[in-house]
Formats: sequence, structure tokens, C-alpha cells
Amino acid sequence: RANAYQFWVLHPPTSGDFASYNTENPIIVKGGYLVRSVDVKGSTLAIQGDLNSTATFEIIAPSASSKSVTFNGETLKVSKTAQGTLTASRAVNLPNVVVPRLSSLAWKTADSLPEIKASYSDAKWTVANHNTTVNPAPPTTPVVLYAGDYGYHT
Repeated sequence: RANAYQFWVLHPPTSGDFASYNTENPIIVKGGYLVRSVDVKGSTLAIQGDLNSTATFEIIAPSASSKSVTFNGETLKVSKTAQGTLTASRAVNLPNVVVPRLSSLAWKTADSLPEIKASYSDAKWTVANHNTTVNPAPPTTPVVLYAGDYGYHT
């Protein structure tokens, strides 16, 4: 099952009204963190995706449309296996990310819980005290909590 999650089945776009929804000639790619799309331009298979580590790809595609393979615009060096699939490798180039010291940042907050203040009053709240309802689905609670029974949604 873990192996199945490494496969991406993509359909290159065609022409016509539903070009982006083509289901013919799927291309299967094993590898990569996320393979977003494939496109075929002549004999070049263009793969777009994301990597989170160096990836080894295995590609099942029509040979006429995969004489050359690119990943995110860069040409991959491909080899053909005995089964006829293509294999390639791509080193990841991750950006250098610097996480700031969070304690040194100026933080802004919004009071989203006014009801925790001592001065807060719930005197204007509707009291839920009905024991019967006109709703055809009777509640499973001891008190009716349907908003419509208290004058809301009218």
C-alpha cells in the first residue's frame, strides 16, 4: 500500500472543449513528493511537480511522446528499463529557510472571547427552555435546541 502512494496517474491535455479533462493516454509517474501535471510537446514529456528530497522517477508513457523528459523545465537524463519504462533521478534544491526568533517579534492580538471578562453580561441571550417542538424530528436532548422554535429563521 505504501508503494501505491508513490504513483501519480496524469492525463496530458488535448484540444477541444474539454481539453483539461482528457482521460485518454494516461501517463504514470512513480516518484516525487507531488506530481502536478504532465504535458506532451512533440516528443518531449514535460512533468511539473514538487520535491522534498532527491527523487528517482519511473515513468510509463508512450515512447513517441517521451523521447525527452523534463521536470519543472529541466531536462532529465533518462534510461530505459528492460520492461520499457523510463527511469530518471532529480536532486532536490531546497531553499535555505531561516525561522525568526518568535520571541523577538511584535505580536498583535484580537480579543475574541469577550464572554470571559467579568463585565460581560448574557442577560440578552435567549433562554433555551422549550420541552416540545413542532419540528417533525424530535430532539434527543431534554431541552429543545432548534433555533426555529425560539423565533429564529422566521
